Amino acid sequence: MGKREARQTAAMIYEHLYSVMRKGWDRSEMDDIVHTIGARLPNYKVEVVRGEAVARQFGELAGDAQRRITDPLVAQVIASREDVFRGDATSQRYGFAVKMQSECRRCHTQSDVGEINGVILVSIPTHYLHQPLEDAIAPLALMIGVGALVLVAAIFAAIRARVVAPVLAFSGQVGARDEALRSGNASFEAIVPAASWPSEVVHLAHSYNTLMQRVEHDQRLLSHHSLHDALTGLANRRRFDEVLNRCFAEAAVGQCAPRFGVMLLDLDGFKPVNDTYGHGAGDAVLVAVAEALTAAVRPSDLCARVGGDEFALVIIDASVDEMCALAARLQLAVGDLQVRYGRIVLGAACSIGVAAYTPFIPSPTALLEAADASMYQDKTRRKAQR
Repeated sequence: MGKREARQTAAMIYEHLYSVMRKGWDRSEMDDIVHTIGARLPNYKVEVVRGEAVARQFGELAGDAQRRITDPLVAQVIASREDVFRGDATSQRYGFAVKMQSECRRCHTQSDVGEINGVILVSIPTHYLHQPLEDAIAPLALMIGVGALVLVAAIFAAIRARVVAPVLAFSGQVGARDEALRSGNASFEAIVPAASWPSEVVHLAHSYNTLMQRVEHDQRLLSHHSLHDALTGLANRRRFDEVLNRCFAEAAVGQCAPRFGVMLLDLDGFKPVNDTYGHGAGDAVLVAVAEALTAAVRPSDLCARVGGDEFALVIIDASVDEMCALAARLQLAVGDLQVRYGRIVLGAACSIGVAAYTPFIPSPTALLEAADASMYQDKTRRKAQR
């Protein structure tokens, strides 16, 4: 009976000490706990002896080093790494082995798993065992239980108010913005932290805002690069097709006046420029042509580079005569170019094909084929004139 009662008492003391150690209580606070338990159990003698590993890391306490050597019960617990019980006619002593566990590494960095970090000694007078131990422990257990419940409730309420509620608010704002961005109804809107948010959640919100600003910036760059020619800055073939298809779709349902057309422009004699002076010279000519085209058309028109030396334009709200007049102006603008590349000056010339939309043209492809045929007629005519 002495062994059972002492073991239960030692285990209870260990669990209580372990719970306060996890909260970061220091030695003096734990000594107060041991003193309180001893006061509640006046017929028990409770002692705690530090192990060598704990003494190395946190310092030796007076008498502990001597107890580890001279006290047979302490020495046996440390050597065997097991609980030890000794009893005689006058007293019953129980040595509880406090073993190092893996979760203790956060604080006990100099101890190995399984090593003895300390010994809890419980001494009970033999004559006291005739009294029911439950009568002595019940008030203390009730007090500890009620206190633990109150403490847990207070901690839960504080965490919910200071951490959980701000995190939920932050998460809700992130979800709302994500839904808006997915639906395409809004651009990124920065999250403004509330004054009650803890610093960690505020930092998280700022990090989220920075990340999303970078994502939005990168998305704009990707969108621009996916629709524009890297050399000239004009729209690329993908952008040209998008605009032309949209014009066809709007004209089909009567959303816009069906007055638009396309122009295809091909540079004459461009290959010899690359072959003679190199691709750098050819690029300089292409950039100059792109600038001339941009300067000659209206902001509502679209100018695109759709191939090596091929350009295409979507002309909005213009008649066939107006588009042919524009084609003549473009040929003059390109023909007047004087492109300086190093010590040489390069000129340019182009052939242009024009095709205007009519309801009888069934598709964008058909309109482009008409413009292409017109361009080759112009190229043939210009060759004949040379």
